[in-house]
Amino acid sequence: FIMQDKTVYLNEVARECMAELDALDIHYGNIQAFTVNTRSLRRWGQCRYRNGSYTINVSCRLLEESVPREILKQTVLHEILHTCKNCMNHKTEWKTVANQVNRAYGYNIKRCTSAEELGLQDVQVKKSYKHLFQCACCGNEIPRFRESNFTRNYTHYRCALCGGTIKKLY
Repeated sequence: FIMQDKTVYLNEVARECMAELDALDIHYGNIQAFTVNTRSLRRWGQCRYRNGSYTINVSCRLLEESVPREILKQTVLHEILHTCKNCMNHKTEWKTVANQVNRAYGYNIKRCTSAEELGLQDVQVKKSYKHLFQCACCGNEIPRFRESNFTRNYTHYRCALCGGTIKKLY
């Protein structure tokens, strides 16, 4: 999948999810866009409210070909449910509609889900580092995605493992 294909796929799955909610007469909010998140490594999805509408982003990890469609749908539904009235958190109202969807379709929508629970521990995000440093003594590699005090002044730092000097690889 290239990024454009992932966005098309995400929007197709989102339409299916909204149709499932429509069939249950669950009223969700005005969703402006579904986007692919290539940066976040700690969450599967996010729902954001701004200027009267919602934007939902979903981790690119869930859009890999090896991930079952039902796993993606479960996450998209989780985020869409946040757009329902009084459901921006994971409290009573959100739990009520999540349980309704779970009973109707056999999903396991809940507040938090680990990669292991989803069977996705093998799904990796292929990220390229902008900077890579290495300890001259023990060989410990120190990757960095963006510019920082460390990347600018690495000669003033020491290896956390052995105290050795640090050299820049790229």
